[in-house]
Amino acid sequence: MSNGVLVKLVNVTKHLWGYPVLAGINLEALVGNFIAVINPGGNYMLSKTVLLEIMAGLLRADGGSVMILGVDLMREFNKAVKLRRRDLAIVFRDPGITLIMTLTNLENIMLPLLQLGMKKDEAKAIALSIAKNLGLSEEILYKSTGKTDTNQRRIVAIARALALKPKVLIIDEPTISRNKEASETILINLRKFADDNKATVIVAHDKTALPYADKQYILANGKLMTVP
Repeated sequence: MSNGVLVKLVNVTKHLWGYPVLAGINLEALVGNFIAVINPGGNYMLSKTVLLEIMAGLLRADGGSVMILGVDLMREFNKAVKLRRRDLAIVFRDPGITLIMTLTNLENIMLPLLQLGMKKDEAKAIALSIAKNLGLSEEILYKSTGKTDTNQRRIVAIARALALKPKVLIIDEPTISRNKEASETILINLRKFADDNKATVIVAHDKTALPYADKQYILANGKLMTVP
């Protein structure tokens, strides 16, 4: 990494089924950045998810340059797996992709910490602290994830990602289907995360996150434009 650049996309393109889902994307996330990308919808609703998956090293771009935490994913795509173990975290719109339904929500937040060799008491203390900051009640924490509604699962998935303290956090729709107070709580915590010498990148359909972001973009017709 040079000059505090954590994420750098240059002229990134991606075609799916013959359509230009991404058409020359340029984006740079520096240490301390909170980046909000708004995708209004329409024929290119898939663009936001594709953009996040390319940044997370889950999908290979067709062209351009993708540099994540100093790793050139166009040349060394396989190194993305190592990045996602600790330094790069992604939260999907559907949190069920990464959460284990048979565990409690607290156990799901603790799990990646335990997998890194952290002692159970320490992992639990970290998980409880982050969950409290995000507004998760004890009742929710000790409930089975499989019996928790999707909105609460999304907060659990965000808490799990924050617990790892990655250098870059990528989130698809962090505030979807939430009331104003709950959305503000999530966004305040994501802003604080970025301020701690890290970077947050979110994509969403609504503009709720824009006041918290220092870089604001609109993703439309496969192209990224600065919010006027």
